[in-house]
Amino acid sequence: MAIVAPFRGLTYNFHQRQDFFRLVAPPYDVISEAEQLQYYEEDPHNVIRLILGKKRTGDSDWDNVYTRAADYFQRWQSDQSLIRSKEPCLYVTAMTYNPGNGEPERVRWGIIALVRIEDPASGVILPHERTFSAHKDDRLKLFRACSAQFSQIFGLYEDPDNALLDTCREALSDSPQLDFRLADGTRHQLWILNRRSLFKEVSEAMAPKSMPADVAYRIVKAYAEGIQEVGASYSAVKGWNPIGDFFKYVPPGAEVPAHAGLVRYAKEKGIEVEKRFIPPEYEGK
Repeated sequence: MAIVAPFRGLTYNFHQRQDFFRLVAPPYDVISEAEQLQYYEEDPHNVIRLILGKKRTGDSDWDNVYTRAADYFQRWQSDQSLIRSKEPCLYVTAMTYNPGNGEPERVRWGIIALVRIEDPASGVILPHERTFSAHKDDRLKLFRACSAQFSQIFGLYEDPDNALLDTCREALSDSPQLDFRLADGTRHQLWILNRRSLFKEVSEAMAPKSMPADVAYRIVKAYAEGIQEVGASYSAVKGWNPIGDFFKYVPPGAEVPAHAGLVRYAKEKGIEVEKRFIPPEYEGK
C-alpha cells in the first residue's frame, strides 16, 4: 500500500453557497466543445474556466488558456469563492449512482490525500494507463501556470476488509460539507476530516507492512540516486531531495509512519528523522 498524508486543500466555499452542481464539470479530456460552452454558461465560477479554458484568437505566451486559468484561480481565492483548509485534512468522497441493471443504488467511496510518488519498480503504485504526450504537456503547462493540481490522479487500492473506510466511519457520521446531485441523478458528497488521530490510523492502514527492511532500503536508495541522475539533465528536479522533503514537510500531528528501510537510508545520508516517523520495527539507533 502507499504512504499517504493530509494536506490543506482548496474547495468551493460551502459557507456561501450549496448549488455545487452549477460549479462542477467532468474530467477535462471527455468534454466536447459544446459541453465546454454549456459549462461556461452554467456559472461564472464553474471549474471549466480552470481545467479547460476557451482558446482565443491572438493567444500569446502572456495571454492564453493557462494564464487566464491562473488569473481566475487567484481571483476566486481572493474573493473567497475558493477557500483553503486551515489545517491539513483528508477528504472523503461518496458517489451514489444507479447501476442501471435493476439493482439498488451503489456507493463508490474514495479518499483524496497526498500520496508519495513511488518508483515503478517498487510495486507500490502501478501505472494503469498509457497517457498521450500532448495531454501530459497540456496538464504540465496548466500546473506550472497555477501551481495547483485541479484533477486528482484516480487510483484503486486493495482493502478487502474495508479497514480504511471503517477507520473514517465515526467522522462520516457528521453531515458532509458538500452534498449535491447532478442532472444524471448521481449524488456526490464530500467530508473534510481534520482529526489528527485519524491521520495516523489512515496512514497506517495504507502503509506497506510486508516488505523487508533491506528490500525497502535498496528501493529507496535506487530511487534517490535515480532522481540525482535525472537532475543532471532536467533542471526542474536538480537539487531536489525527495527523501529529505518527506521528513521535512509532514506537519506536526500528521504522523506518517516511515518504512524501516526508508529510515535507515535517511539516517545514512544524515537526514534528521523525528521520533514520530520511526516505526517500531526499526532496529537502528
